[in-house]
Amino acid sequence: MTVAEAEALLLHSQDWHRLSMSCGTKGPRLFDWAVIPILHGWEDDGRHFLLIRRCLDDPSEKAYYFVFAPAGTTLVQMVKAIGQRWCIEECFETGKEMGMEDYEVRCWIAWYRHLTLVMIVMAALAGICAAARTSTTEPLSNEGTCPLLPLTIPEVRHLLAHLLWPPPRSQTLLLGWSWWRRCASVPCQLFSYETSLCRRVRSDCQNLSFAVLRSWDFSREKSQDHVIAFLSFAERSFSHDQSFPC
Repeated sequence: MTVAEAEALLLHSQDWHRLSMSCGTKGPRLFDWAVIPILHGWEDDGRHFLLIRRCLDDPSEKAYYFVFAPAGTTLVQMVKAIGQRWCIEECFETGKEMGMEDYEVRCWIAWYRHLTLVMIVMAALAGICAAARTSTTEPLSNEGTCPLLPLTIPEVRHLLAHLLWPPPRSQTLLLGWSWWRRCASVPCQLFSYETSLCRRVRSDCQNLSFAVLRSWDFSREKSQDHVIAFLSFAERSFSHDQSFPC
């Protein structure tokens, strides 16, 4: 039995649940999820599952996961575990920026020491970020109550590098620059929530332009005035589409 046959045979409309696997830059990453227990050693041990993820915009677009989990694991816990994949990738990316991939050694002991030092530094920076998030002290700001994004490991690294090595020209300037960078990221993040809607509108504009092009029959001879009018209309259509704010 194939996965598609099992889905058609065992799943019904009430078996799908809309859950968020993680919180991305555009908000919660919502999908429809369904779980099917599968046999292991020709018996249902309650530990092996087939997890199906269905896209909201295109129900035909699906992803499948083979899950091995402790008995009693809920669908919400499975989805949350799958969503941690992006956090792990971000940790690897941050580790590479910290020097995890910059080792030039040929023996295992030297490689192990290098990675251990990098991970210790990452743990220390992560501790600073966690302490800043749990702190009740209000940040000093001259801009009122403008919201700020939480500190990240690259941001703390940037601050320490300029505050400690070399000595900074102005601590107030550096701290103000960090505040402005995190404050300016908030409207960008909010604006990205509307990206999906903007793409749909831009797609409609492009379809309209292409429909106008297809409506013209170039097999017949057109007068010079008609050709000039067509080119002018097409130019206005494409210039309007390219200047769309999204």
